[in-house]
Amino acid sequence: MNLTNYTSPYPNIGKAAISSPVGRRILNQDDRLPALEIAKVDPEKFKHSMAVGQIINNKTNEKGTAFRVGPGNSVMTNAHILSSGDPKDYRIEFTDSEGIITRVDGDRMLFFSPAPYEKNPRPDMSTPQKLDVALFSINPSQFDQVKGFGYLDLDAEGAKPGQQIYIPQHGRIEQRLTDGTVREHHYKTIALSDDVLGPQRPGRVKQVRLDKDFHPYYHREVVSYSLDTHHGASGAPVISVDSHKVVAMNFGSKVSTPTNKTGANEAVNMSAVWQLVKGFLRDDTAQPAAVANLQR
Repeated sequence: MNLTNYTSPYPNIGKAAISSPVGRRILNQDDRLPALEIAKVDPEKFKHSMAVGQIINNKTNEKGTAFRVGPGNSVMTNAHILSSGDPKDYRIEFTDSEGIITRVDGDRMLFFSPAPYEKNPRPDMSTPQKLDVALFSINPSQFDQVKGFGYLDLDAEGAKPGQQIYIPQHGRIEQRLTDGTVREHHYKTIALSDDVLGPQRPGRVKQVRLDKDFHPYYHREVVSYSLDTHHGASGAPVISVDSHKVVAMNFGSKVSTPTNKTGANEAVNMSAVWQLVKGFLRDDTAQPAAVANLQR
């Protein structure tokens, strides 16, 4: 893998690839770093990123990001990623520290909160809140294959402004070759830095706001930040640097406006999500980070 050197919090690591300037979620240059390179200098972040995989539609080849939640058979992603409404139409690929991929199949939908403006494929079980969240299980016969990748816990308090975060993801990487052609990759990267303030500045939550556009009563909390993501990063966990717990889940980006020229990437706050999914998880999976840290 040829990496282009650049100034980063880890000066001996190159950037993921040379990304196309039209990638609307890359805010300036692409500051995402290859996960396998992060493993050499920040093994704790890499260890938690192993629970993050790529989810692929077997019929359309559309891609997103998903992650294991808790020690049980539960995987979370954006609802809009599961556009068919049936997890059995998808496979999930997890990558180990040697770059070896383990493929497993989706099985049963556990929870579904539809995405705003998207066709709802599961009206039979959808929540009135439009959080863009889906929870599903892996084929039980394959579950033992993914236990070694670990899992992520949810922070019931969600994200807070100023909180330092990182985002493991399988967002698209567009590598421009010397002959002018572009090669597309989807290997795992980790966004660590603020792409507006510069690669030496750690990524932080910029804002947590109520989004009242989609329902007159059920408002979702949206978390914004200036860490890079790209198409395919939908469903990626936004993880606290301090607790390594999921505080939000990436779903897209905010387009630049006259008053916000940089735009921002956005996520649904986990404080709203865990209240709806906690019944599908073990009691110790969804809790405030401070309580979880006391128990470990």
